Amino acid sequence: MIFNLNSEHLAEKSRYYLSVQEFIRNHPDVVFNIAEHKIIQEGKIKDKYFEIYENVLVKERRILIHKDVEPNMSLFIAEKNISIFKQIAELVVGDIIIGGKLRNSVPVDEFYGLIENFPNTYEKKLYAQTRISSILSNYFEMDKDFGKKYKKYREKHQVIITQLLN
Repeated sequence: MIFNLNSEHLAEKSRYYLSVQEFIRNHPDVVFNIAEHKIIQEGKIKDKYFEIYENVLVKERRILIHKDVEPNMSLFIAEKNISIFKQIAELVVGDIIIGGKLRNSVPVDEFYGLIENFPNTYEKKLYAQTRISSILSNYFEMDKDFGKKYKKYREKHQVIITQLLN
């Protein structure tokens, strides 16, 4: 589950809203508001962020998204309904801050690069084939060298990502 929504999140309009069409069919006019607009101050730095409501994306973690980040579903969901913010929350400690100048904030371009770098279905399949074939190759003749195929894919993918970030 990507979003934990309830009736408290129903709204007419908001900058960070999700159309109910993503969740409940036959109610296209209903939207869910998932964030509150706040001014955040840290030392001398003061900036505007949207703070995602508690427990909508992850539990017990503050998520701040800078006002200049354009909201869309790709900001939250990677291929095959993977929650981007849940993945991040499993790896880091503290608040998750996207954009702006606050300490520990991830620059917007880097964040979108991260999203682009999430493994897709094909990469996951290659990885699984590599792991499985490494064991089975002890007992069977293998049709292909999946390790080389996976390595070649990762190298090609890394070149594309490097080009995107430059």
